[in-house]
Amino acid sequence: MIKLTEDKLQDVLDYMKEDLENCLYLYGDILLYGIDDPNMTVWYSQKDGNINLVLMQYFEGGHIYSREDDFQVEELVEKLREINPKRMSSKESIIRMIRPYMEDSYDVKFGGIFRLKNYRELKSPVEIEKAQLKDVEAIADLMIAHEPYKYTYTKKDMEDELRDRIEKGIGRSYIIRDGDRVVAHDAVTLETPTYAVEGLALVHDDFKKTLYGAFVDSYMINDLGREGKKLYCMIVEGRRYDAFVRLGNQVCARYGKILRKDTV
Repeated sequence: MIKLTEDKLQDVLDYMKEDLENCLYLYGDILLYGIDDPNMTVWYSQKDGNINLVLMQYFEGGHIYSREDDFQVEELVEKLREINPKRMSSKESIIRMIRPYMEDSYDVKFGGIFRLKNYRELKSPVEIEKAQLKDVEAIADLMIAHEPYKYTYTKKDMEDELRDRIEKGIGRSYIIRDGDRVVAHDAVTLETPTYAVEGLALVHDDFKKTLYGAFVDSYMINDLGREGKKLYCMIVEGRRYDAFVRLGNQVCARYGKILRKDTV
């Protein structure tokens, strides 16, 4: 695979931009970070002189994209083994292609990418705040104490990613506090001028019987909606996935992710 350089940057963006729902993070991160960010590296491969695969490593995770799935699987697997990421996500079809090569070292999960258009606006009885840099440590404490993040992140990993997004203005977090603790969290983990991606939703175990998760979801989704941005959410199948379906949100794409077994 070829490391992306400035002369090929626009070609890579053009390759992805007509299929954004299958490469939201890849396209958005490359667009916003460029190729000189120390926390991100991008590679691509070609067939007959045309781009056919893009791979991004961001901190210890990353994303993979191919429009037609017409690439050398072994070449991709070799690069993944070289960089040894803790987690990696892609179209469901690509994860299924690499799964036979990776299953000794990685677990696999599948889910849906929702275009969030319908979410009831709930009035929260507790204050919901937009987090600041000073809140990053408390958010990380919440996240790494709970599945799945305690297996795939160290506290430093989580703090670094949260801080990086807030400092660069490409993400935001919404929180509920209980004293000095952050007990509920939801985030925009990528924000471009036209769309945003939601992630890292979690409620502390002590507050699972409350509606804090629904309140934070509602606040964030409606806040983004008022700004006129398209909002997407990648959710592994489960209760929250089912809740978004019940509310009338459509799955616009399917995705999968691999999680390194020594972290799960």
